[in-house]
Amino acid sequence: MSTRVARRPLPVAMWLCLAQLIVILLLVPGEWMQRVNATEHEWLWRDLSPETAAWVEHKAIGWYNGVIVESGALDATYDHLIPTESQRRRSQGLEQLGQSGWFPLVESRLQATFATVYQVFVRLALITAWLPFFAITAAPAVLDGMMAWKIKQAGFAYASPVVHRVALQTVLWSLVALVSLLIAPLPISPAVLPLFGIVIPIALGQVAAHTQKRV
Repeated sequence: MSTRVARRPLPVAMWLCLAQLIVILLLVPGEWMQRVNATEHEWLWRDLSPETAAWVEHKAIGWYNGVIVESGALDATYDHLIPTESQRRRSQGLEQLGQSGWFPLVESRLQATFATVYQVFVRLALITAWLPFFAITAAPAVLDGMMAWKIKQAGFAYASPVVHRVALQTVLWSLVALVSLLIAPLPISPAVLPLFGIVIPIALGQVAAHTQKRV
């Protein structure tokens, strides 16, 4: 990986998410995303307590209904791209146009897209459920790093710019990975998220501990 790319995680995150969306829109079958949803549903109830799993799914369904269903986005998208039976009957001579190829393909793409949107809401709800854990791990790690920095400042100890840079890049690239996982067309175990709650706080602590003194 070039130095230029390593220092620009935000553009890379945007391009990575865009690439994943293009793959989902063009290549991933709707049935596959439904299987991904079913697998994550099974893992959710297997790895979390019933109360937490129910809260995550309730929150995700509420967000999905509010943003996609109740807003009319779901019906409007299907109505705009796929003609209804009555619309086909009114199109004299064109009733069967696209029925054997184009419209089934479009419907499959829409199924994959909206299944992905629902999965994003599930994963966002899961991240929300883990936020207390992230706070519990981040607070002492950052405080420890700040105290270590104060000790270095008082004792004229060396704050390593290399450690600071590597730790900062670890934080940024971990966030990039977290964002990309939101729309990844693969089942993600709930047990993956606590890893971010360990890696990011440790790296934040090192960022704080090795911040360069300003003269």
